[in-house]
Amino acid sequence: MKKYIHIGYPKNFSTSLQRSFFAVHPEIFHLGIGCHESNIKYITPEISSIIEMYIRYSNNSIFYDELTRIKATFNDFFEQARLDPQKKAIGISAEILSIGFASQDVDTFEKANRLKEIFGKETEIIIILRNQMTLIKSFYSELVRLGYPYSYERYIEFMYKFHVSTFISDLRYDKTIQHYEKLFGKDNINVILSEEVKDTNSKKIIIKDGKNTLINELCNILNISYLPSDFGHLNQALTNQELAIKREL
Repeated sequence: MKKYIHIGYPKNFSTSLQRSFFAVHPEIFHLGIGCHESNIKYITPEISSIIEMYIRYSNNSIFYDELTRIKATFNDFFEQARLDPQKKAIGISAEILSIGFASQDVDTFEKANRLKEIFGKETEIIIILRNQMTLIKSFYSELVRLGYPYSYERYIEFMYKFHVSTFISDLRYDKTIQHYEKLFGKDNINVILSEEVKDTNSKKIIIKDGKNTLINELCNILNISYLPSDFGHLNQALTNQELAIKREL
């Protein structure tokens, strides 16, 4: 039984993977996100609270006070998956593990430490990377979609001035990979480059020998059967014209 943690990064097909791969593959016991045909739900409210509250926000004293209970909760699911002859992998997928979206987020390195306590060293870590500048532009588009009214230049200026306390510090990919290697071992770190599996013109995943290259690589990592699926983009970006209209509104 393989255990996995897909930490992101955001804007790298995460929602599509959660909904159209992890949550639907018959050989995967997926704990979330993507369960119950939702972009935000985990398998149970308890798993949701562990990831979204204890791993993401709580201080160390609270987390380690609750660690025994937290590990018991996950161990119950690990045992369920082990006893199911169809299941070959179990794990989670959450972008908040790789980036601090809110000022209240604990440091991403500490999130990794907490994941190690829960899952153990023998866990496949899946990291999908994208050129940082295109990722930052994508974040800007998402902020405008949510109501941010200012220009891209003002956004970049803010990020530059306050880089020590914004998510920009989480885009030092080498530091993140090195820390996960230290915790889980180099052989368990699986880095996929977005630019190598996505067509730059169509923005769609490359199909090679009739297989979705991203899905095929993940299936190889988890040692599961290839799953043909209608892998669509479930979080389409706004066009530049739409962004301009949103900003004006």
